[in-house]
Amino acid sequence: MPYTALLVTTIIWGLSAIVAKEAFTEINPYILLFLRFAIASIVISPLIFIKRDQPDIRTRDIPKLAFLSFLATSIGAGGWVVGLFYTTATRAAIITAVGPLLILPLERLILKKSEKPIVYIASAIAFAGALLVVLKSILLGEQTGFTNSMLIGDLLVFISAFATALYTVLVQKDQRQYHSYQKTALSFTVGWLTALPFALVAHHSNPEWVTTAGLKAWLGVLYFGLGCSAIAYLLWQWAVEKVPPLRSSLMFYIQPIITIIAALLILRETPSPIEIAGGITILIAVATVLFAQNRTQKSV
Repeated sequence: MPYTALLVTTIIWGLSAIVAKEAFTEINPYILLFLRFAIASIVISPLIFIKRDQPDIRTRDIPKLAFLSFLATSIGAGGWVVGLFYTTATRAAIITAVGPLLILPLERLILKKSEKPIVYIASAIAFAGALLVVLKSILLGEQTGFTNSMLIGDLLVFISAFATALYTVLVQKDQRQYHSYQKTALSFTVGWLTALPFALVAHHSNPEWVTTAGLKAWLGVLYFGLGCSAIAYLLWQWAVEKVPPLRSSLMFYIQPIITIIAALLILRETPSPIEIAGGITILIAVATVLFAQNRTQKSV
């Protein structure tokens, strides 16, 4: 059951880019982002009263956890959604695949953890592959208004991946295990609070969106608010408590593959040769890191 939960979560998140691209034809990304976190906050918040083994969040720790929530939710999830508005689902998936590998150098800098040299070499190769995808238009001299906009989207997606990796490392510094539902509710609250000003500006510029938004927009809102946030987060938190970390982390690498296949079949996005080369480079680097870490764990 835990592996089934992880797989369902991975599929939900993997298809989210396709749902978002369809919804963007009828709704502003900032409004979608605000509604996503608002719905998730409403659904998750009552669960904080459920009795759990973990202690409640101490009042003095709220600012620290709010900052971590800002990294993971506002910059991580938020940057990805807004970046996806400007770039393609395929490029976003390729760049996102680098995210978990960014954890390795951050762990060395912040937590003083060390890995085998091959791990850092593979991470550098993966970063180079992502950079190749991001700078494709500049390298080929194809800069136009559209490609410049795509470059902005790519950079936002990369910032999102970096923020998520930084969050993953920083939470390791604090060994205190708080009430998981409380942390999730706090994250979504921070998410809708930071998205609110941007959503208000978007609403002010186009107040008619409420009546003009169609089925794609509202299905997208429900998919992100209930599926990607409330349901997926609960399933993921339950599953990772029962599955070894290395195995659960594998799902992060499967997610971009699902996105790329779905983008090809549903959105008719055809990756360019450079994007294919960058994606293959990243996958090889990821496989190298996983193999090295797996051997290290077996030898311990």
